[in-house]
Amino acid sequence: MIASLDVAPVLGQVALVDATSPDFPEWGDDPWVAYRSPSAGDPEQPPFPGVAVAAGGGSGGEPRPVSVRLLKSERPTGLRMVHRTWLRVGGHGLVVGNEMSQTRRVAFARGVYPLEVWVDAARPDDVGAVAFVVWPGDTRGPAHLRG
Repeated sequence: MIASLDVAPVLGQVALVDATSPDFPEWGDDPWVAYRSPSAGDPEQPPFPGVAVAAGGGSGGEPRPVSVRLLKSERPTGLRMVHRTWLRVGGHGLVVGNEMSQTRRVAFARGVYPLEVWVDAARPDDVGAVAFVVWPGDTRGPAHLRG
């Protein structure tokens, strides 16, 4: 495990983003994750500078803390994968947590990495645990992930 923290989700989301990214992932049609980045060359195609995950709303709409883990080459137990993509990391590592005050900066080598998002719930509103799983970079690039 690279990092683990409990955070209060801001606007019902937690995220993993490149520390140098000028913007936060934007939501589209996917109810689980946001990944679009206006500063990316093509905001619809990976690699993306970050991913936000719907979390902590609770079935009654009452916000609750979310357990967030960053793992490297390790599939979590008791969670299910809801998204796969590619993550672009610049020269200053990653930031994991919410987009405001509860974050942790993590040293991470510059590169492009396969990324999986795992959660503990069947509905985005019920997510109380999120795992971001980063795998070793792959020279085949994002096209390999789509196939």
